[in-house]
Amino acid sequence: MISSDEDDSDFEEDNTEVNNHPTSKKDNKTTIQKLVQSTRLFRFVTRLNGRHSLSKMSNDEDIRSKLMAILLNNADSFDIATIADDSDIETHDDDNDVESSGLVIESDKKQQQYVDVDLNDIRQKTLEYDRKQLKGVQFANAAQQNLSPSTRWAQNATTVAGLANGTAGSSPSTLYSNNGMRITNDNTLYIADLSNSRIVVIEPNSTTAIAIIQNGSDSNPLFIAPNDVFVTQKYIYVLDITNSHVIRFFKNRTNPVTIAGITGQYGGPDNTSTIGTCYSIFVDNNENLYVSDFSNNRVVRYSSNSSSGMPGVVIAGRAIGGSNASQFNGPWGIFVNEVGTLYVADLLNHRIQRWDNGASSGVTVAGTGLGGNNLSQLSYPMAIVVDSNEYMYIVDSGNNRILRWAPNSDTGECIAACTGNTETGVETLNWPYTLAFDSYGSLFISDSYNNRVQKFQILSSFGE
Repeated sequence: MISSDEDDSDFEEDNTEVNNHPTSKKDNKTTIQKLVQSTRLFRFVTRLNGRHSLSKMSNDEDIRSKLMAILLNNADSFDIATIADDSDIETHDDDNDVESSGLVIESDKKQQQYVDVDLNDIRQKTLEYDRKQLKGVQFANAAQQNLSPSTRWAQNATTVAGLANGTAGSSPSTLYSNNGMRITNDNTLYIADLSNSRIVVIEPNSTTAIAIIQNGSDSNPLFIAPNDVFVTQKYIYVLDITNSHVIRFFKNRTNPVTIAGITGQYGGPDNTSTIGTCYSIFVDNNENLYVSDFSNNRVVRYSSNSSSGMPGVVIAGRAIGGSNASQFNGPWGIFVNEVGTLYVADLLNHRIQRWDNGASSGVTVAGTGLGGNNLSQLSYPMAIVVDSNEYMYIVDSGNNRILRWAPNSDTGECIAACTGNTETGVETLNWPYTLAFDSYGSLFISDSYNNRVQKFQILSSFGE
């Protein structure tokens, strides 16, 4: 079985010969077509190309077709060492509890890769694997989501939280100035419901809260104005803009602690033990916390064992705001990829800045620095998500639209709410705050001024 805790140690380089089954690369495609008929491919394919989602395949033939496409695309990189039925498969001892029977694939680097799967159970395994892969998009950044550059979404959205007509309220089925939002691996939606001073939790296929995390209830810490929320395997993080701190508690809502800032103490640029006006947080694989300190024009990182009043490390920006490469003018949304590259929605500079890990200055990767509504410009961008192909998904809030921006491109592409209108229609947004993807690739938008969350259904699969 493949689990979310499985490591990659069976991929370490090994100079030992696997099997003496020489196969020329010109024979690979023929060999693969035979191999793909086997029911034992899933482990190999997910290891080789885990960014491809299989969970939406409807039957075994669909799965085989998908596997065929993936394998053929990688045929030039791998020699197929052996193809065998169960009776021919040798036993391989492995410290990582790799199942003893399976196909052995030998790469050019002689990496041993084992294949063992029951196709009857493949859908559950692929769903588990997809959820592991998606952990990085809005769930602790274990791996970034893979979306094809040609992926499309429905242009008419459905309302999955709040009321479709935009009416604000405080009931379990309504929102009031919802801001930050995260989707966990099981597609549970967490919403920072700012004006109601609560975090709303909504399960898939529901529009009513299954849980409401409020000020002081259920052993929760005090928060007055939750502006952002982040959820990992163990913890819920809440950015409280009024109390100038970030609190963390277990998912069962116990053991609240302040891990950044000092409760009720507004921070200036002179130190990092306090924070100023902040609008966005991010948490990496190691539970390090990143805070976009809007009023102090910086991004600060706090270690996983941080507590109230402990200093952080400024990793981008400086106290004096500006528009040069080392400055921000009101940093808002932030995203950190698997190698520590930081992306910042530089709100008042109308641009997206990329800061490589350890860099002393950033690079403009979207926007011109001047606000506008053509596809080369941004207007008050508030959120940024980056997929595994380095395509950026930008909440262009001042233009009430969502853009996809290719790496090294001067222009973006509108993928949702492209009219720019602000009504409460199914194709419009009104000052969108943030975005997230679920495990199928559907696009969710926190439509803040319309007091709702909108879902734009994906129309094509991952990696196609």
